[in-house]
Amino acid sequence: MRSSSYAPVRIAVGAAKVEEVVSEEREHVLTVAATLPRGGDSPIATGQDTASSWNGRRDFRAGVRMSAVLTLTAGFLLAVLWFDLMFDVQAMGRRPVGGPLAEPVLASIAAYYRHVTTSARPMSYLVGLVMLVTMGGTLIQVFVGRGPVAIRLAALALCGVPIVTARARTLPHAVRLGARTDSVEVQSALARAICRDHLAFFPSIAAFAAIQLLAQP
Repeated sequence: MRSSSYAPVRIAVGAAKVEEVVSEEREHVLTVAATLPRGGDSPIATGQDTASSWNGRRDFRAGVRMSAVLTLTAGFLLAVLWFDLMFDVQAMGRRPVGGPLAEPVLASIAAYYRHVTTSARPMSYLVGLVMLVTMGGTLIQVFVGRGPVAIRLAALALCGVPIVTARARTLPHAVRLGARTDSVEVQSALARAICRDHLAFFPSIAAFAAIQLLAQP
């Protein structure tokens, strides 16, 4: 009699456990279904979209790092130009126009360029290395960078023209002036030519730095 009296209770408990298990399984199925692709998307397409998104983020971060490096190199070149111009300006506003510079002026400018182009080696090689990094990084930006192509080409021109001109003309003039083997007239012409080059280079490199700075988020 006691066993038969407990039978309904056991049946009720068993039914409750079955209902609880079924409810848990239903929640698990709904959770798994929520993670599956919806609509017409396939798992393969979803994986490709994820990979594309990851590659896009990676390329964006690489572009930002390149712009940051080029901003630093442009800042370095601007600092070098500023120091050069502090000596170059001595050749400006001298009378008569085009005439020979005074000996103290020539001696000051020539001594500076003799030091920075010859006496300071190998430290002076750092300037050439920074120029090389700036040109190389800007060329990479032209081919694989982000943003309008016109802006990337403008950046290349803004840094490329001063760097190439400096290596091909301004640096040889500075070395020659530092040696002081020419006449006073020739040395004066060299000092004025170096000053004109540096006055043209400074705004160009400044504009290049602005482009790289604005390219960063």
